[in-house]
Amino acid sequence: MQMHKKRDIIANPVTAALVVMLSLLYVQCSPVKYVPEDKTILRQNTIEVTNNTLYDPNTLYPYLKQKPNKGYTLGMNPSLYLYFKKNGKGKGWDKFVDKYSSEPEYFSSELLESSISNLSSHLSYEGFYNSDIDAQVTEKSKYSYVKYLVTLGKRYSIDSVSYHLPAGTIADDFYRLSLNTIIEKGDTLSESNLENVTSLYANELRNNGYYSISKNHFSFIADSLSNNFKTSLEVYLKNFTRNESDKSGVVHKKYYFDSINVILLRNPEIDIAVKGDSAKYNRENYDGINLNYMGKILLRKSVIAKNMLFREGDLYSDEKASRSYRNFSNLGLFSTVNINLEERDSCKVKSDIYLASSAPQGYKLNLQASTNSDGLISISPAISYFHKNIFRGAEKLTVSAMGDFQFKANEDVRSTEFGTNVSIDFPSFLFLPANWQNELIYPKTTVSLSYNYQNRPEYTRNIISASYGYNWSQKENHFSFMVNPLNVRITKIYNMSEEFYMKLKDPFLLDSYQDHFDLGLTSSFLYTTNPAVNPQTSYFYLRFNNDLSGNVMSLFNNAFDQDIFGKRLIWGSPYSQYYKGEISLVNTIRFGANRKQQFAARFITGVGVGYGNSTTLPFDKRFWIGGAYSLRGWAARTVGPGESQKDTTFKIPNQTGDIKLEMNAEYRFPMFWVFEGAVFADAGNVWEWEKNCFEEEVDIKAFKFNRFYKQIALDWGVGLRFDLKFAILRLDLGFKVFDPASQKWLGPDAWFAHGKNALQFGIGYPF
Repeated sequence: MQMHKKRDIIANPVTAALVVMLSLLYVQCSPVKYVPEDKTILRQNTIEVTNNTLYDPNTLYPYLKQKPNKGYTLGMNPSLYLYFKKNGKGKGWDKFVDKYSSEPEYFSSELLESSISNLSSHLSYEGFYNSDIDAQVTEKSKYSYVKYLVTLGKRYSIDSVSYHLPAGTIADDFYRLSLNTIIEKGDTLSESNLENVTSLYANELRNNGYYSISKNHFSFIADSLSNNFKTSLEVYLKNFTRNESDKSGVVHKKYYFDSINVILLRNPEIDIAVKGDSAKYNRENYDGINLNYMGKILLRKSVIAKNMLFREGDLYSDEKASRSYRNFSNLGLFSTVNINLEERDSCKVKSDIYLASSAPQGYKLNLQASTNSDGLISISPAISYFHKNIFRGAEKLTVSAMGDFQFKANEDVRSTEFGTNVSIDFPSFLFLPANWQNELIYPKTTVSLSYNYQNRPEYTRNIISASYGYNWSQKENHFSFMVNPLNVRITKIYNMSEEFYMKLKDPFLLDSYQDHFDLGLTSSFLYTTNPAVNPQTSYFYLRFNNDLSGNVMSLFNNAFDQDIFGKRLIWGSPYSQYYKGEISLVNTIRFGANRKQQFAARFITGVGVGYGNSTTLPFDKRFWIGGAYSLRGWAARTVGPGESQKDTTFKIPNQTGDIKLEMNAEYRFPMFWVFEGAVFADAGNVWEWEKNCFEEEVDIKAFKFNRFYKQIALDWGVGLRFDLKFAILRLDLGFKVFDPASQKWLGPDAWFAHGKNALQFGIGYPF
């Protein structure tokens, strides 16, 4: 009780001091004292749609002509304040200010009117005709706040559609190809919808030989039938574009690919040096493709021919040209891929494909670190070297090494892990029929070999593994698949301390800590709504991982020796038989002006079960939580199973389970310059199967539907991110809110106490 009062006494002055410091900082860093009398700074734009709750007003912000300065945090804007601190000498300090400051965005009534006009035009384009837009401007402390009130106009529906097409084969082709994209009665009339439909019409025709056609050859006439907001629509396909007259019209004909030239460049500068000087190129024809290159050819000719999906004399197709472009881009060898198409006489299209090579070799670095108020420090560096064309067939060699070092600064407690991996990606499916991969995006075969060494206070473990498998994508990379039909893993444990072995009373845990041999299959499925590396829109993804081992081996049980426990042995070690599955769902919503704010949420669930020749999962396959990419208020492997106390069997925490539930939420927001902020909350735990627990531990460790929700660990925290464009450095401080081991809720007075928080460092977003 006395200690609790002491914390209150200490906490109150600290809180008061922080409030005073922030108030002084706000006053000192406020730019308003430098604003001229007749001006105000635009602080905020708000858009409210008054008559349609389903319409997302965030889609309208890009059409505003004037936007506030970026970088406001807690009401302050350091980069804007910095703008007013020039000394006028134009030297070092002024150059620094020019680079890192923001010029104030003074409110402009002219730009306000322009924004209203732009919003009205965009809404008409979307089919909301005669929308009403009102702007309310509020001034406060030299700042202007603008609120746009949008009343959406009425929309028209299409009551009837008629088509007017040129005579000839194009009319037949149009009706045949446009069955799935035809405009139907009841569709909403809007220029945006019609533009999308005509793009689809033009694409279908261009994929079937009509090279010269575009969406601008289509035009529309809409006639309002009455005041019931219905209209008749006439669709015209003409021999001339909307900006031309009928005198310039040309009959639409089918085109065919003419000569195909591939120019391989060692780097983009060579193109400038040798352009027009054909004597510097080696030239030869391979499989109907004219190859042009300097010195030794960068890529095997057969690989070039396989990725080029059209030949001279083929009917022209935009899709074949696009897929060829995608194939060469996906090889990862070229910094630039350009396909130049040139119309020739006699309905021919010449193709020049420029492939400028990028650096074939490189390396990547990664670092993860964390510490908590218990004094446990964890540092996990990783480095990898890659060669993207090791055998001149776009085969990618990757050699990587990682370490994980955990220790306490003032104690003789430490754990060392080192791992290395060698893998080769081949840009096709080896040993499978070629026609299986024709419609796939970047099919590849991966062969890998890895070694992992772990030296802990309780034991030393060696793991050797190898795998062979296939990876591919479909539907423009929205679906990705991985299947490893061969996955081998050998685990050897030695130097196990007698004290540790004697503490392993649980036979199921003991079964995990023995030598074992795995032979099985792993697979992964990923669906994402946005396959970009760094999506700039809202997106969702679902990942499903599977690990199945031992079933094939079980067919030959009679041929294997047995140990004293009845386990079947291979090379003196029991083989593992188990299933492990994990599902991750992540939804990231971008919102606000320019969609710079994000709300991200993740849900993970996983289960693993041993059967047949195993009673439980191998220890290195079991689930754990905590750390920089999980529950950030805890160090890695320090939670669970269930409401278990800290397992003193391990000097460095290593608490795991067969079942996992985890939920995370994070709000991300821009601050200033390269800084971003975050507020997050995490929840989760791991559990054992009831059959694997001693009777007195069932309520503590086992997953039970009437109890598991009382054993969910909770934390919250704040984070700082440094967006360096090529990487995001992340610092997160997490505080425990509910500790399942003590079954206690922790208030603010306990968050900075010993063992109640953790500082995490990572690269990239946590999810």
